[in-house]
Amino acid sequence: MKKVIFAFLICLVFLPRVNASEENLISAELVKCDSLSNIWLSINNDIKRIHLLAFETESGFLDDEINNYICSILSSSSKIQIEYDIEKKDKYNRELVYLYVDGKILQNELLSLGYGQVDNVLHNYRYLSDFCNIQKEAIIKKSGIWNYPNIEEKYCNSGVAIEKFLEEDEEKQEDTTKINKTLKFIVFLNSLILIMILLIKKGN
Repeated sequence: MKKVIFAFLICLVFLPRVNASEENLISAELVKCDSLSNIWLSINNDIKRIHLLAFETESGFLDDEINNYICSILSSSSKIQIEYDIEKKDKYNRELVYLYVDGKILQNELLSLGYGQVDNVLHNYRYLSDFCNIQKEAIIKKSGIWNYPNIEEKYCNSGVAIEKFLEEDEEKQEDTTKINKTLKFIVFLNSLILIMILLIKKGN
């Protein structure tokens, strides 16, 4: 009998904790998505501009890919939910949220793809440990922004050496692009000269 009572008390203690995360989730609907920094949701019949809590991307050649991915996954989702943490708004009056898309935290997905990193951490948010572990795996795989030149971790300290493109490599890429453009122009000029010669011959 004592064992039964003890088991019952254990259930009472832990049951609220198991369901706490679900209870904190708030249903939302997508209103507009132009980019990571411009996502609007309808939350409790109010249209709010939201921002992903503890997550920032880095400006670079992946900007369009990242923004298109985020808006695409939100547009095609069947269920969108948000979860708040310690603070609900930033200085720009955006709702600071964990954004759930079909039951999964979008921050986890974006960190895994290397589409951003853990940043703007002002408090001990509840998922920081998970975020940093996912970020570490992305760095090891050299995913996404972790191929940017001079990229550094801003909050997490994964202890992984980040291999960076040298500025010389970037200069070589720029030089190659310039050479290709020059060659295309030369081919175009030669074609134009040839056409002019043919027209002159026709005229004679």
